[in-house]
Amino acid sequence: MNNFSSNDISQRYRPFVLPINQIPNFRANDVILSSLEVDYLHVKNSFTGSFYTGPTGPEGNQGSQGNTGSQGPQGPGFVIFGTVNSFNDLCSLNPTNENIGQFALITGGDLFLFAGNGAGNTGPYPCTNSWIYAGDITDETQIIGPTGAQGSLGPQGNQGNIGPQGPLGPQGFIVLIGIQGPTGYTVPIGLR
Repeated sequence: MNNFSSNDISQRYRPFVLPINQIPNFRANDVILSSLEVDYLHVKNSFTGSFYTGPTGPEGNQGSQGNTGSQGPQGPGFVIFGTVNSFNDLCSLNPTNENIGQFALITGGDLFLFAGNGAGNTGPYPCTNSWIYAGDITDETQIIGPTGAQGSLGPQGNQGNIGPQGPLGPQGFIVLIGIQGPTGYTVPIGLR
């Protein structure tokens, strides 16, 4: 049983009774009620007592599936925004709202999610309850970050030292010098 007073009528209903062609400014929030509904509301507004609430009706049929929604924005992915040496050093990272949903790594492998100021369930003072423990990474050195940008070309190095003398090479071929030939004949000079 429900008890009603004269003020129980919902504020979102503003019932009125006019022929439809005499409604000057019909608004989307206005509700046109049948005479039976108006009679019920009149009794409900002027009667102080109890009404009987009937049993709940059967569940209606399932509606048709709605249209597919538009694709949401790409998520930020897994981001470690800082590394500290101990649990008590988490506050020294000075996280901001931009770090919500990102992780801090403690040397040794403990990983903490920054949930926002007071939105987590752990954390050292003064950032108490701003973190959520996310688990232990066995070896934090195995976390590979993105490839960094190509570094600038370094300066030319100094000339190196002279290397040690190499081993003695194999002996070359021996070239034989031929025997000197005999002296040629002297030719007498003729008269002129």
